[in-house]
Amino acid sequence: MIPSALFASEQGIPCGAPSPVAGVVTVHDMHCWTVTSGFIAFVCHLQVAPGADAFGVVDEARALLSGRFDIQHVTVQPERAPIHDLGPLSR
Repeated sequence: MIPSALFASEQGIPCGAPSPVAGVVTVHDMHCWTVTSGFIAFVCHLQVAPGADAFGVVDEARALLSGRFDIQHVTVQPERAPIHDLGPLSR
């Protein structure tokens, strides 16, 4: 439910619909856990649309997740392309 918040509105628009966070193309590598009672941590990678302000997208995604779900620790890593599409790493 939490990851879909980056894609779906409260009206239940299915994933794949336009994101309420402008500039989000995809969300992947999501992890959410309870650190201690009442302290939730969430991390994810966001593919940011070409031309979008990556820092603005991250700020808006963090505000959405902390505001809607009361997540105290949100870490978002922006990417221009999905990591698996970057090809083999050169040495």
